[in-house]
Amino acid sequence: MAIRNFFVFVFLFLSIVHAQNNCPPSYCNNNSQAIRFPFWLQGRQLPSNCQPIGFNLSCNDQSKAILNIPRAGDFYVSYINYNLNRITLSDPDNCLPRKFLSSNLSYSPFMAVSYQNYTYHSCPKGLGINDIYIVHCLSNATTDISVIKNEVAAVILPNCKKMVTVPIPVSYLYGYTFPVNLVLRWDDVPATPTGKDLLLICISHTIYRDHYS
Repeated sequence: MAIRNFFVFVFLFLSIVHAQNNCPPSYCNNNSQAIRFPFWLQGRQLPSNCQPIGFNLSCNDQSKAILNIPRAGDFYVSYINYNLNRITLSDPDNCLPRKFLSSNLSYSPFMAVSYQNYTYHSCPKGLGINDIYIVHCLSNATTDISVIKNEVAAVILPNCKKMVTVPIPVSYLYGYTFPVNLVLRWDDVPATPTGKDLLLICISHTIYRDHYS
């Protein structure tokens, strides 16, 4: 059991190190953040083992990096924290609450850091309540669409009609406010090792077996 666990550890470690050292970074422009493994830019010539599924980005005409999440749509990449495995996204249409109504992360390699339930309400125009978040991109001339944490909605919105309660991906637990960005995380992605990596794994495994068996 110990030998097998050691083998798995060495395999994953060398795979990740290989990817970091052998997958060159890309940029949407000279001033943008480096796009590094596990992310990669479509249309760039990269080794196949540097292109994990679901981490492909593209650049738009304004040289902004875009991530497409299946069943969720396109998002601007605001920032990537490679140390914490977190990516911060924004909505190109400036209507993130609309995306939250139909987004599904099950078909992507990304996960929420945490979830918090928010309830969407249809309210008469101009209630003027400070503790609610008005979604202007979903509202119209007579109706405000508000989003608020579930437990306080019934108390401060007696004249509003409940629409739907949605678990919203959040990076930390908000108060009455609503997240303005989408922060997601991902698990470490080992790249496919080269022949040299496999040779090192085999040598390490042999040394460990001969020493501890």
